[in-house]
Amino acid sequence: MGKDDIEELRVEIIENAIIVEPKEKIDVIEDDPDDNKILEAAVEGEVDYIVSGGIRIVSPAGLIEILNRLNRTKHSGNKS
Repeated sequence: MGKDDIEELRVEIIENAIIVEPKEKIDVIEDDPDDNKILEAAVEGEVDYIVSGGIRIVSPAGLIEILNRLNRTKHSGNKS
């Protein structure tokens, strides 16, 4: 991508962005906890897509599985 293409994309994103302030705290990404902020904004903004180079995106069923596993870990006192 050239500089002009990048600038055009940046302007397009800014013109279509909706700024949100997440009300719900999400803490499910252990490898890079700062990425939880991306999920918080995505949930608050009811997004259809997340474009990322570093966050692992999962299906709703996959997220439920992760949350259930975390819940079991919290209650058992073990880390898996």
